[in-house]
Amino acid sequence: EKVRQWSSTILLLTCILMLLVPFREGKKLQSAMIKREKQLKMDFPEMIERFTLLVEAGLSVKGAWLRITQEYEKNKVHYVYEEMILAAREMENGMSEAKAYELFGKRTGLLPYMKFSTLLVQNLKKGTTDLIRLLDFEVEDAFHERRENAKVLGEEAGTKLLFPMMLMLSIVFALILYAAFQSM
Repeated sequence: EKVRQWSSTILLLTCILMLLVPFREGKKLQSAMIKREKQLKMDFPEMIERFTLLVEAGLSVKGAWLRITQEYEKNKVHYVYEEMILAAREMENGMSEAKAYELFGKRTGLLPYMKFSTLLVQNLKKGTTDLIRLLDFEVEDAFHERRENAKVLGEEAGTKLLFPMMLMLSIVFALILYAAFQSM
């Protein structure tokens, strides 16, 4: 009868684990997606500024794209540059530039990247002469967004530091109260 109890307990624990493992994996995936999105948002201003600088220096859109992907150092993963490398490889394998840029925007899934890829596609299809001006506007918007993100991150850091500050305050109060009672 004891063996039967253990087997039912083991069966119950196995069922619980089977339910919890997919939930935990889903949470891991969700946190990884949030981390990817944050990094994409933080990397956009730098990427758009480098791209604009290279285009203003006289490189073609494709040339600037390839130069950025070649200069990427793989010692730290940056999702935007990984996506750019993927788009460059698609172009090397015969896909049109416009399609590769569109897919880049869709894969990143963020509005600034979609707008950037739309600008590039529009430049290829219609031959926009004021691409540099439009890219400069994008750089300004990106740095404004970066300042806003920095404010939000600063507020989050301040909130995270609130508990340690309260703990230190309570320790200081305890020391003062201890000294006051010792002097009596």
